[in-house]
Amino acid sequence: MSFLRISNIRVDVTEPEDRLPRRVAKRLGLHGTDVTRWRILRKSLDARSRRELKFVYTVLVELPDADLVKRLLANKPTEVEAFVPSQFDDPEPGREPCEARPVVIGSGPAGLLAGYYLAMKGYRPLIIERGQAVKQRAPAVRAFEAGGGHDPENNYLFGEGGGETFATERGVPFLGRVPLVADVRVGGDQGHPIVAEKPDSEVAQAFRAVAEVVAARVSVTLLASQQSTIPLNVIK
Repeated sequence: MSFLRISNIRVDVTEPEDRLPRRVAKRLGLHGTDVTRWRILRKSLDARSRRELKFVYTVLVELPDADLVKRLLANKPTEVEAFVPSQFDDPEPGREPCEARPVVIGSGPAGLLAGYYLAMKGYRPLIIERGQAVKQRAPAVRAFEAGGGHDPENNYLFGEGGGETFATERGVPFLGRVPLVADVRVGGDQGHPIVAEKPDSEVAQAFRAVAEVVAARVSVTLLASQQSTIPLNVIK
């Protein structure tokens, strides 16, 4: 079996999930009956527009024909990539008791999952979050959306596609989209950038595309300013 991951499938919140295979098939250029084994990897709510609430899905599709998958990927479809399910190895718990409670920084999805897993194993995790509570945070975010200043103590979460939408609304350049995959983090930690280790991967191509856009904008800026260098402000 071969797997494909299809990202950024945007549907109206009233649309039932059993229609997702049709949307996936359309994205892949297949018949609806070709997509029989699938599951949702991620589901988020895009509530930036109250009049157009959207669910944003990332879907995993299992196809029995490996040659078909190769043909689909050869066309480099947008936001479609090969997917290799990772195996989770549950480590054996330690034998020495913890002298202090484990600390988890951040109450986002990863932080909550880490805290939940630690609690299941019998530990007493302490989850720490910064910034204001949600009720107090919302007015600050709305003020920022209206053109006000940014409060660094309040996160502004984009979700999939939100950065591009936000850039368009603010009238600033959108440089590109880079998939957030584990290989980027692992390669960065080990000093092996993905553009060197997997130059033909979708992620490496995305990085190169962003670099090309940045280089083009730098060239335009230099021509417009008639300078040989662009001054940089170093923030310490």
